[in-house]
Amino acid sequence: MFGTGRDVFVRVINGKLPQWQEASADSVDALLKSHFTDSRGVSIFRVDTDIDECEVAAAVKLGSGGLPKDAAVVRLPRELLDALSIEPDPTPGDTGVGPVDRRHHDLADEPDRLRELVAKLLELQLEGRDLIRQTRRPVLDRQLQGFLNLGDEDLAADSRQRCRAELAKRP
Repeated sequence: MFGTGRDVFVRVINGKLPQWQEASADSVDALLKSHFTDSRGVSIFRVDTDIDECEVAAAVKLGSGGLPKDAAVVRLPRELLDALSIEPDPTPGDTGVGPVDRRHHDLADEPDRLRELVAKLLELQLEGRDLIRQTRRPVLDRQLQGFLNLGDEDLAADSRQRCRAELAKRP
């Protein structure tokens, strides 16, 4: 019913991938609290390719103070959002990486609707759908290197500095 065609948004989840991998049908409230509750709003990003997902994960993690060993995203198929009458609101992102920030959207803070979304995502995952994606550190590093190739209009100075600092930590 809900595929993972390219009309997809992603939500970066903060290194808590096992919560999704080991989730059961009664995990909805814990997943909602951990991944779809944020005092700054629920940020999602429109992506067209797997590489876009990696760029988003790297930019969000870079903007939040540094990169862990890996990052993960939850895929939100547009058809699922449509079925739940959830309309992402295009808003400026704040990662400091222009191409990623232009993909940014917010989800309305409607707890009941977000709970319904998480419940459906979990159901689809338990069916075997490929909705949780993990990006390993070498791939994140390659994205950072790519960010450094962006012009000043597409990469904020502080983001450029953080990219260099992160990459300097590597052997």
